[in-house]
Amino acid sequence: MDGVCADFIARFRTIAYSVLDKPTPDVGPNTDWYCTNWGLSMAEIDMLFRNIKATKNFWETLGKCKGTENLRDAAHDYQIYFVTNRTSTLGRSVEEQSCNWLRHNYDIEFPQVIETKKKGEVVKALDLFAFIDDRPENCKEIQETAPTCKHSTYIRDASYNRKDVCGCVFIRVPTLDTFLERLP
Repeated sequence: MDGVCADFIARFRTIAYSVLDKPTPDVGPNTDWYCTNWGLSMAEIDMLFRNIKATKNFWETLGKCKGTENLRDAAHDYQIYFVTNRTSTLGRSVEEQSCNWLRHNYDIEFPQVIETKKKGEVVKALDLFAFIDDRPENCKEIQETAPTCKHSTYIRDASYNRKDVCGCVFIRVPTLDTFLERLP
């Protein structure tokens, strides 16, 4: 969900600036997973995640990623599963918060959200034919675990996922809508 349809990075940047005064507005987007160009230490990132975990229903506060306008219509045409590895926060469960967010932002009446650290096993068990994520490690896991997605694993292009691609070849797309347009 995050980095594909939910804009976690924008919210994380806002929190970082409000708590740490980093990154300053003149600093561009993060160029890696650890926001090193934002000047954040691992201790500061851990502190920001503690802040997130202490925020009631945090996952319902995110904005939408650009290029996701077709998700609502696609949810009528396909059985879409939102497989996520979000951390628990105060309030409702990750699944409940994610479902609420999808209903509110995309008018998907009954979203299928699965929270797991083992995305490959879930994708294999569901026998999915296509998968999109923004994290190269997740895409690699899918290609290695779920044979039906071996040649249809997509990565949503972002400034922070261009350097490390785990030695794998993924289909890189700029937006979720581009991914959806490629589905049969």
